Formats: sequence, C-alpha cells, structure tokens
Amino acid sequence: MQKMVTTFAFLLLTARASAETVRYEAYKLLPNGGKELIAQGAREYSPTKDIELVSPCGCAKPSEPNRRLALFGAYGLEVGPATDDPADGFGLMISDGATRSFSWNWFSPPRRVPSLITLLTGIESEPTDIFHRLSQNARVRVVTRGANGVTELESVEFLDDVALGFVDDMTRVPVGTDSHEFVIRKGSVLRLLARSSP
Repeated sequence: MQKMVTTFAFLLLTARASAETVRYEAYKLLPNGGKELIAQGAREYSPTKDIELVSPCGCAKPSEPNRRLALFGAYGLEVGPATDDPADGFGLMISDGATRSFSWNWFSPPRRVPSLITLLTGIESEPTDIFHRLSQNARVRVVTRGANGVTELESVEFLDDVALGFVDDMTRVPVGTDSHEFVIRKGSVLRLLARSSP
C-alpha cells in the first residue's frame, strides 16, 4: 500500500512539475480610449499535450508552423519566428481562427554593442536571451534549442506584463488601430514543443 501511495505522489509531483502557466487579461478597447475587461484567467497547460502546430499568418516564416496555446473561447496565444533564426526576433500573436482578424507583436533581439564602443562609452550589450517589445519597453526571456542545423524557440518567459494588440475585423478598424488588447502577465511561461517532438 505504501509503495502505491509513494508512486501516486511521485506521479502527481511529476505532472505538476511539467505543467506551465500563462496568466492573461483580455480587454475590448473602447472608442473613448477606455478598456472593458472581457476575460482574465490562468491557463495551466502541458507543453506536450496543449501546444498545437498551426499554419503561420502571412507575417511569419512560412516554412515553420507557429505554435499555439488556446487561452479561452476561440482565442489563443501564438508564437512564430520571422526568419530561420529566432535570434533575429519573433512575433507573438493573438489568434481566433477568423480570416478577418489580425495580430502581430514584434519582439526585437538584444542590442549588441561592439566592444570598442563599450570601451569608449561604457554602453554594454544586453543579455543575449532578453528580447524587447520596444513600443512598451516590455521584456521576455527566450530559450532556444538547436538540432539538425535548425534553431527553434524552446520557451518565452514574460519578465514584464506584455500587452499584445489584436484586431477582430480588419475591414472595420482603421489600419494601425487595435480592437482588443491581451495582457500576458509577468511570470507567465510559454514553453514550446519542438517540431520533431512526438
């Protein structure tokens, strides 16, 4: 009996250790400049069971599928690199499966400063794993993995609250204007399944 209880406890701890959480708030942006909260929650998920591979939008690199985590209802959080190397930057998108919706939120790679400039000015390069959403000064920590000559995103950890823009219908909203804002909360982790994983 004790062996069975110990085994159950081990399995429970292993399952909890492999779970990740993305905390979010979703707002509808109002014409008067205000926001209306439409949802908030914490999405606990398993990277091996809950991350889907989906066709990329026109902005992402077409040869690699995006990875998507369902948040609530039709809405999901997607990540997609724009080039063969995620170190060049990547996009985080909100998706709802509709053809008229759009979301693309760019995260720039760390600033690299030549050593001579550092010596002369004291300005140093940023850590190589910290990417920025420049319009908000929001940061994420990125882990990549390389296999068979391919570099992939392994995880995105939110070091700040990050607001992601979303347009529910591009035919009704002026270009450059969002209809919704999804805030991914500090401490959330989007851990991704490798393309080669089962």
